[in-house]
Amino acid sequence: MTCRRGDVQPFEGKTMGEVFGEAWPQTPVATTSHTPPRVLTSGKVIPPRGLEGKPATVVVAVLVGTDGKPLAAEAVCMSDGAFAIAAKRVLRNATFVPASVDGQPVVSVLAVPIYDLLSVSAIRLSQGKSPMVGDHQHFSHRLLRRGLSECQALQ
Repeated sequence: MTCRRGDVQPFEGKTMGEVFGEAWPQTPVATTSHTPPRVLTSGKVIPPRGLEGKPATVVVAVLVGTDGKPLAAEAVCMSDGAFAIAAKRVLRNATFVPASVDGQPVVSVLAVPIYDLLSVSAIRLSQGKSPMVGDHQHFSHRLLRRGLSECQALQ
């Protein structure tokens, strides 16, 4: 994952294993199939006082347990520390579909870009749509439409 220039990176140069310590899972042996974790439910990120309407971004790495519950959440890139605290609070109370390896749930990490979720929700609401209905408004989809590869769009 690549942070933007100017973002605060409290774990710069560290691996996710170093960030999450003993909770970090062991690398599984050879696998035939795997599925990544995904967000099932989450609350609304309420910006702290003074940040309402201010553009703030944060990427939170969430360690997801085999039961879909978050084990830990850490802001790995942020433009504002107060916004990061609010985002981590929401994701610690979210539920996830856990990752699986060969059909068995495994502990894994999911990076959640909060700015993207907020901007897409605002776009959907302004169009009279539910913020929970999927579409192609996410920033990564917009980058794909501009000709970037999937790997480039997700970095």
